[in-house]
Amino acid sequence: MRMIEIEPGVLEFVRGEAGKLGIKKPVVLIMDCGCMMNEGSVELDIKEEGPHEGYELYNEIEGIKFYIKPKVRKSAEGGRIGVKTYGAGRFKRLEFYPASCPR
Repeated sequence: MRMIEIEPGVLEFVRGEAGKLGIKKPVVLIMDCGCMMNEGSVELDIKEEGPHEGYELYNEIEGIKFYIKPKVRKSAEGGRIGVKTYGAGRFKRLEFYPASCPR
């Protein structure tokens, strides 16, 4: 299985957002959307380091840990995490792109 690719700019974005939220040790949670109708969708969230029940450590890059919900591991493999700009360039957010999504 292929690892989830972390695109350039993601780590800086996570650190910046964590600073705005007062999070000292940020982690990224890779999870399902919680929708019964769309179990294959993958969502991302930035949280404080700590016990995250139901998650497994997936990867650590430059001190930022990525935890994954086992339920979405198969659908997330081979995808990538990037920073999406929207609102005429005024806003940014973490975005998951599945393996089937072209670059």
